[in-house]
Amino acid sequence: MDEFGPYPGRAVMLTRLLSYRGLDADTADVRAVLDGVEPDPALVARLAPVVGLHTADLHAVLWTEVPEELTPLDAGAARTMRELVRDATEASVADALAFARSLPQHPRTPRDGFPPADRPIRPTLGGVLVRLLRNRNLDQIGMARTLASLTPTYLSVSTYAMIGAGRAELRPGWVADFAAVVDLDPGCLAALTGFPVPDPLPARAPMTGAYAELLWEMRRLTADQVAEVHALVRARAGR
Repeated sequence: MDEFGPYPGRAVMLTRLLSYRGLDADTADVRAVLDGVEPDPALVARLAPVVGLHTADLHAVLWTEVPEELTPLDAGAARTMRELVRDATEASVADALAFARSLPQHPRTPRDGFPPADRPIRPTLGGVLVRLLRNRNLDQIGMARTLASLTPTYLSVSTYAMIGAGRAELRPGWVADFAAVVDLDPGCLAALTGFPVPDPLPARAPMTGAYAELLWEMRRLTADQVAEVHALVRARAGR
């Protein structure tokens, strides 16, 4: 039996998102989604900036397939991503972000897409949270290390596999900490997962936003480029 909560359906998720943002379903195609029609990628791309999400993240929320061009450039970079945030310091994260942004965009390779998952990611609320992290090219080891580095949430690698499979009980603190890593306000992610919106919203640690920006930027880089950024981070730390 799923403990994390089954996926309530994209109509419910979209309604929760629109409600949280104070928006109405004022177009026919949005109303069609609320009536059960699967949204096409063009609609998701148009809707994402309106609701304040990256397009790939809205695909995760609506449980639709992320188009290939919106997946991480090189799944092989996930191994280095495990170490990146853990090794970055508040003094080096801004330099790392600037350096990452300066690197050229390379074409896609045969290793495009997401890192493999230890267990199938099932359509549950936990699956949504894990899909948001996978959009940052984090495998389950990377998820565990990144959240442990940036937030109070310290979970085993196997727990992230259970979350993605819908086999772990949802806790409010996890929602706020997942939100920090994917650069969403915790109220939004709480609303999507059906929790009461925290009042007041929990404060974030300094520089959390910069780390979240770095994670998002790194998804467009090759494994070799991610290794370059990691080398910069280690050099700034004197390693």
